[in-house]
Amino acid sequence: MRSALTLPSILITALAIMCTLLLIAGVRFALQRSGTAASTVQTTTLALLIAACLWFTLTGVAAHHGFFSNFAARPPRLLFALGLPAIALLIACLVSRSLTDAITNTPIAWLICLQTFRIFVELLLWRGYRLGAIPMQMTFEGRNYDILLGLSAPLMGWLWNRTHKRYVAIVWNVIGLVLLLNIVLIAVLSMPTSFRVFTEGPANTLLTQFPFIYLPAVLVPVAYTAHVLSLRQLFRRDNA
Repeated sequence: MRSALTLPSILITALAIMCTLLLIAGVRFALQRSGTAASTVQTTTLALLIAACLWFTLTGVAAHHGFFSNFAARPPRLLFALGLPAIALLIACLVSRSLTDAITNTPIAWLICLQTFRIFVELLLWRGYRLGAIPMQMTFEGRNYDILLGLSAPLMGWLWNRTHKRYVAIVWNVIGLVLLLNIVLIAVLSMPTSFRVFTEGPANTLLTQFPFIYLPAVLVPVAYTAHVLSLRQLFRRDNA
């Protein structure tokens, strides 16, 4: 089984790194576009890169030593991997004016098209199911419809650039958050815990292991961060 998962392991790690770098590149571009001093742009970019490296290392080492695989812990430790990036981003925005400016100026089309990566996540989950490593309900053959969001992302990015229809983009982003919440709940309720709901097929233990921890710890935060940043801009434009 481990040898069969070698390629998915490499791909999930590469995808997590690529999406993180793309998000940071978007923030850097936004800072430059807003007229932020070059020194501030460099400092903020470096800080984000360091924070990303630390998060990759922390979650990777913790997963390797079985921290997230303790399914008797309350609350499930996987929730820390899902939620801590959001808390860190909120704190960073409260203390960093330059980061707040970057969020305000990050191109919406960039944030929308970034969600295309969810196609590849769904294909990797489907491959995991075919190898007997995760249950069917976590794939598009089951209860996970996230691939539809990924497939529609390029079209929505193009549509935004052509029409700038705020309410269409708002609805699309809200649907994206709902679909993301759906698969997160399915993943948690498929774990071998006392509150497991989905008992068909193998329990969801793969996503607590290294390097698959990067899916909930990196790729899910990238997805909801891009949605939140998009919605923040869209509602501000609407109010304006």
